Amino acid sequence: TVISCDLHETERVFRIKIMRDNAEIYLIFQCIPAKGNVFFATKTESFYFKKNTPKIKIDEWKSASQNTYRKMAFNLGANVKNLEKLTFQDWVKNNYSIFAGALTREIAHRSQIFPETSEISEKNAHSTGKVVAQIAEECLQPSPNFALGKFNLILMQHRENGDICSDLEIALQEFSQNSRMQNVEKEKNRILHALQIKMRKLERKLPKLKNQLEESQSADRWQHFGDILLANSSTIPSETKNFTFEGEIIKLDSTLSPIKNAQNYYNRAKKSRRSGALIDKQINDTLAEMEKTQKLHEELQTLHEKKEISTWITKHNLELKTQSDAKFSERKSYKQFEFQGWNILIGRSSKDNDHLTLKIAKPADLWLHAQGVGGSHVIIQNPQKKEIPKSVIEFAARLAAKNSRAKHSGIVPVIYTWKKYVTKPRKTLPGIVRVEREKSVFVELDK
Repeated sequence: TVISCDLHETERVFRIKIMRDNAEIYLIFQCIPAKGNVFFATKTESFYFKKNTPKIKIDEWKSASQNTYRKMAFNLGANVKNLEKLTFQDWVKNNYSIFAGALTREIAHRSQIFPETSEISEKNAHSTGKVVAQIAEECLQPSPNFALGKFNLILMQHRENGDICSDLEIALQEFSQNSRMQNVEKEKNRILHALQIKMRKLERKLPKLKNQLEESQSADRWQHFGDILLANSSTIPSETKNFTFEGEIIKLDSTLSPIKNAQNYYNRAKKSRRSGALIDKQINDTLAEMEKTQKLHEELQTLHEKKEISTWITKHNLELKTQSDAKFSERKSYKQFEFQGWNILIGRSSKDNDHLTLKIAKPADLWLHAQGVGGSHVIIQNPQKKEIPKSVIEFAARLAAKNSRAKHSGIVPVIYTWKKYVTKPRKTLPGIVRVEREKSVFVELDK
């Protein structure tokens, strides 16, 4: 039975008190983005609002939440004491979390402050408070509009505004629909770009195949040249580059004898006959693929919903590559080994390491790397999510050591962990990753 419901005065948090079997049970709900939004506790228990925060008693949830959540109160005076080395952006986040994103930048613009570098002080904190109060008042009587794909709740001074909509709900609906259409167009452009890349490859491939077909149709001519050279081998001078017979010039390799040159023409004729049927099939397949790609391009223009596009991609079983992935489609970014039925992949370069770890490897795969030195990323693929035998780990660790700068050492330490614990920090060089929960194994290399 629900006994009561308490709403926090300044936080988007509320508490529901439930009575069950003569026991008081509490549910705490936080209505802001976080990993955990619902908390359960009894009268005698304490609980965590967030990781690395003190435990909170259930009766102190209101006062404690003011310290654990970003403050939303408008009373500036209570927060002026904690302004040392605090940037304007951090200060706004701490005190006015409802003014996120664009409104924070609007406050900074009207206050003539650089949000990411300017430090807040008692003086500009109070002056900025007036701007905050002004914007808060404007938010109570909004002027909803959107321009350049951005939604504005009020008339902005730091960016472009659109036509004002009289009804906030209608404005949000229009903006949502507009954003959805933009997302659809973005997805269509991505697919269109991939189709264009594919079409360009096919267009470059077709003339090469036609030239090869013409070459294959000359088999009888190469056979005839071989017969001429073989019949006149005794009369052809050595080191001759050309031999003329009945007005027809036959090119020769001056380093070879006439009989060897004749044999080359016979081999050329044989190869042309063998490849002719195959090349003809390749030309037909390429033309059919070009026609199919053109039809896909035309069908794509008729799709207007993201769900339709996803269904369409599944229906045609498309594997579309963008330009950034094209270089990896031409060659494998890894070397491949098999040991005791386990598939092991080794990155070829720093960029290949990133591609192997971040795009090919799955969370349940095992990741290995020589400890403390540069080297290849090594992946033991584990699609069945089984326990990987120690012998397989040691074999892969030896590969990691051999493909590192420690390959000339006698004993090499190698770290390993599940791929899900390997991440790529932002703005780091190719091949650099962050590793957690790793273990070590020492392998001995043959000198």
